[in-house]
Amino acid sequence: MHRGKLVVVSVFVLAVILATSGLIYRYLQTSDVVAFWGARPSQRISSPDRVELWELEPGGGEPAKTAGGSEIIVQGRRYVPKQVRDVTKARGFINASSALMLSHNYRWDPSDCEPVWTHALLYHRDGATTVVAVSLECGWVYSAETERVADIGTITEGLVRLFREQLGS
Repeated sequence: MHRGKLVVVSVFVLAVILATSGLIYRYLQTSDVVAFWGARPSQRISSPDRVELWELEPGGGEPAKTAGGSEIIVQGRRYVPKQVRDVTKARGFINASSALMLSHNYRWDPSDCEPVWTHALLYHRDGATTVVAVSLECGWVYSAETERVADIGTITEGLVRLFREQLGS
């Protein structure tokens, strides 16, 4: 084999090894998160068309009578928006969404805490919506798709700052 061919084959083999390593690394970083949110909801969180931030208040027993007629269900309880902001282009929300898709930001066995669901991020894509309910008090998120909670303690402080900037609270 000529030296030139050997170099080309070596570079190709190295490229295949690096590409495979990158795919494996990305799979390991996101597989638990995709299992938590679900496949389609994970896609909406990763690349939404639009993102809304809701400040929540518990809904009463009657159907919600809000401006948009909107409500969400979190752990079997109804919530309506107290405030709503479009944060699609807001500073920091792309990073927050990316952080929600990395397994190392989660603890899958949340500590004892009684969550108060005060906020939600609604990720819209292709006519469907994924709701990420947030309890800032516990540092938890709730997946309606899988009906599970997880601890996001490592990114809670950043979300608190972002929510305050957007909602003025």
